[in-house]
Amino acid sequence: PILYAFAIPKQAPHEAAAQQLAAFMLSKTGQQALQRAGFNPLPAQSAQWEQLPELLRPLVKRELP
Repeated sequence: PILYAFAIPKQAPHEAAAQQLAAFMLSKTGQQALQRAGFNPLPAQSAQWEQLPELLRPLVKRELP
C-alpha cells in the first residue's frame, strides 16, 4: 500500500486554516470523504503528541516511543 502523510510547517502563513483542514481530514466526516475518494485512511498517531496543536490532540492517538 501507498501511505500518505501531512504536516503543518512551523512557519505556515495560514496556520489556523491548516489546522482546520487537518482537523477535518482526521474527523469522522473527513475520513469518510477520503474513503469515498478511494483512500483507505489509517488511524492518526504521533510520537510527539505533546507538540500537536490543541485542536488536533483529540483526533490523534499518542504513540509511545
